[in-house]
Amino acid sequence: MINGIKIYIIYNIIYFFNIMSVRQQINAQSKRKILKLKNDRNQELDKISSLDIEQKNQLYKDIKNGDKVINDPIENAIINANKLWDDIKKKVIDNDDFCKLDDTKKVEYYQNTEFKEFYITYPIVCRYMICMGQFSTKAFRRFLTKSFELAKKPMSREKGYNEEQWIQRQSDYIRFLWESYQTSQFDKKDSDAIWNNSYEVLKKEFSDFRKMHDDISSKLKKEEKVNKKELIKEMIGRMSDEDETISKELLEKMKNLKSSK
Repeated sequence: MINGIKIYIIYNIIYFFNIMSVRQQINAQSKRKILKLKNDRNQELDKISSLDIEQKNQLYKDIKNGDKVINDPIENAIINANKLWDDIKKKVIDNDDFCKLDDTKKVEYYQNTEFKEFYITYPIVCRYMICMGQFSTKAFRRFLTKSFELAKKPMSREKGYNEEQWIQRQSDYIRFLWESYQTSQFDKKDSDAIWNNSYEVLKKEFSDFRKMHDDISSKLKKEEKVNKKELIKEMIGRMSDEDETISKELLEKMKNLKSSK
């Protein structure tokens, strides 16, 4: 009798855990379906993610040859990045003249090629490729995934928010790139230092650029006022020598100049 009770209890325990396992599976499936519905990326991404390395490489080669089209923005960016990276590596091997160029000239070269739009969109990624000879698909994917996820969140209306986000994301990429080149376990403090240093440098560049822009704008406004004054003096001088018709025309121009000051 006791053995029968034990078997019954064990059976019920097994049954209970089986029920729980089924419920967990159903919940997990439901969560996956919900996440998939919420995911606004192209369904093609699910197919790409399931491929192994060799299959992905083959897919990228097919896309380069124009045999396949991928609509997912992250995968598209990765494909274009690898196209640029392949082109740079080929240039370095085959073109001595390119290697002799300074960094500014190298960047200018690629700004006038098929990669122009990609450079405008991802300038830091491109500069590290062109000037430093460094690129990592893994780092770029981490950067893109984080950027796209944050872009889905409501944007702040605060002044300077977009600039701050841009600087932070570029700093993320530099950190991810540095981490991808480490061959052994690294200290997170070093990774944080890389991020902080990148952030400070980019922040200063933005600040310097804004100051330069304001200085130039101020200078142009001053020059414009000076030029207008000189033009008015010239008109007044000419009025004494010209006939009445021309004088009226000059006076009209003077009025327009004064009203635009």
